Amino acid sequence: MQSSTAVYLPDSLESMSFPRLALAASCVLASGSLVAVAIADDAGQGQPGTGTASPGRTVTATPRPGAPTLGLPTVPASERTFPRALPRIGTRDAAFAIYFTLRSQPGHKGVVATDYRVQVDAPPHTRARCAAPQPDNVTTGQRGRVRRVALTAPSGTWCPGRYSVTIFLQRGPYCPKPADGQPPTPCPEFASQDLDSGRAHFRVRPAP
Repeated sequence: MQSSTAVYLPDSLESMSFPRLALAASCVLASGSLVAVAIADDAGQGQPGTGTASPGRTVTATPRPGAPTLGLPTVPASERTFPRALPRIGTRDAAFAIYFTLRSQPGHKGVVATDYRVQVDAPPHTRARCAAPQPDNVTTGQRGRVRRVALTAPSGTWCPGRYSVTIFLQRGPYCPKPADGQPPTPCPEFASQDLDSGRAHFRVRPAP
């Protein structure tokens, strides 16, 4: 039986420039599964003057098409956030929240911006109205602390079923906002990262 394994690209990529680069590398693992790593060339210039990480080129780790998904984070153990949802099981009007550990310091250091993105996925095979609003990115906090993010129910109430929550560690170019009357500062050019750092789930009971 084949298995898929995620590949993590080290932080050293953040100090490199990839002008108009489209690089794809693949390798066959001992288990027989194939892992592909791609750095896609997008706009390349980032978003100058936004004060946030560029949504342009992104580094991802992806199993080959058709390979089974193990559900493992795509970061090393030192970066895993170990999220948990509370309550684990609740009613349709329950106040769910996700708790996870900040393993990296959110904010910016030099030209690199770091934040965490919380992605909430509705139960499979449910209607579009069951999709929950996505929380704002976590851009502040202290490394090593547990962060709580409240989850908002879609249309006021949750749909019955199992919701999944994934915490993504995002790193990318930091683009400072220009001073009044000054031209925007171009964003540094290097690939952004959007890495799975942990997953959790919670279940909504059907109405009696």
